[in-house]
Amino acid sequence: MELAGRSVCSAMLFCGLVFPVVGSSQQDESIARVTLPGISGSDISRSPTQNSRPQRCFDVQSAESNTRKEQKAVADLPANYRYWLTEDAAYLIAPEERCAFLQLRSDEERDIFIEQFWYRRSPDPESFENPFQEEHYRRIVFANNKFGTAIPGWQTDRGHIYIRYGPPDVLASHLAGESMWRPPKDAPDNVKYSWENWRYRYVDGLGENVDLEFVDAAGSGEYLLRIGLKDNNTSIFDPYHDIGRHDPAAASSEKTQLNVYTGHGPVPLIRYKDLEGMAVSKIIRDQVCFGHRLRFARATHASTMATIVVDLPEDQLSAAVKDRKSTEGYEIFGRITSPSGWVVSIVERRINGDEHGREDPNRESTVPLKPGLYYLALVVKAVDSGNTGVSYTTFEVPGFDELEKEE
Repeated sequence: MELAGRSVCSAMLFCGLVFPVVGSSQQDESIARVTLPGISGSDISRSPTQNSRPQRCFDVQSAESNTRKEQKAVADLPANYRYWLTEDAAYLIAPEERCAFLQLRSDEERDIFIEQFWYRRSPDPESFENPFQEEHYRRIVFANNKFGTAIPGWQTDRGHIYIRYGPPDVLASHLAGESMWRPPKDAPDNVKYSWENWRYRYVDGLGENVDLEFVDAAGSGEYLLRIGLKDNNTSIFDPYHDIGRHDPAAASSEKTQLNVYTGHGPVPLIRYKDLEGMAVSKIIRDQVCFGHRLRFARATHASTMATIVVDLPEDQLSAAVKDRKSTEGYEIFGRITSPSGWVVSIVERRINGDEHGREDPNRESTVPLKPGLYYLALVVKAVDSGNTGVSYTTFEVPGFDELEKEE
């Protein structure tokens, strides 16, 4: 989550944790089951909220001792990092990464680990924009809004599948009260319940034309995945092992090694160095008038989605078009820091001068932030004239429970 603007010259201190990336682990056996008339109880399962774990995360003599020690290590984590591990990264983190994270000893090491966790998965390491991270949190927010019941939407079976694999290519929904209701394949037709069929044309690791059925057997609004129809042994809830996104061939190899370190690693390059200098110097400039708005959405207990919207007066946006002098537009630089001075996010966007009368999506930037106080520096530069505007403000990010009360 946190892409820090610290010096790239900092020494990279390796902690010596080097693990092989192995194949899929067995699924956690602690699964709540629901019995439906005519359907075996093993056909429907609640997905676990944590990934499968490696057999030996700690240097102990038995798997049982290892599990107890790992559970204690999770419980001893500061709350926000515990939530990040068990909620934000629950469906992504590989067992080796999980082990490494549990053996870190300071919050700074954990912050750097999280920063590098997302960096490894970025399709463009040189950009502060990380579409993979943005899409992951967008799916979490969608799942909370769409599938939430007595538990958050990201924890439900539908939420889990949506976060892991995205929206289905074809979705068929069958409500219990509809006149044309029909049961799932091989299920009895004398008991009505709501159910959905999700079809994916292709799922990596599962193959083509994957059909997943979710049933609301209890009528509670929570749909559980019916797993009895699968004809292969691959669990769709297995941990996500695609760590090396820059080298897909290496990522798929069972001999691939993951180097986990606690020192300062590589970070993207600042494009607008002049605007960064203005943000850091804290010199107020008002040649360009602009405002900004903040919106918040529930994601997890560790992260809230904060959307920053930059508002430029219509006369400024249209001036270049009216005078026919330039359509260069505006450059936007944003810097979010914690009270300790840690740079948690950098925003770099460009608004085109020919967007008059249209909403430019580049005015908005969405970043995941842990609840708390932040400082925001925004710099807007008119490319044609070089005029700039700078603003500094503080804002408080509400937590998961606070946002739930507001809804």
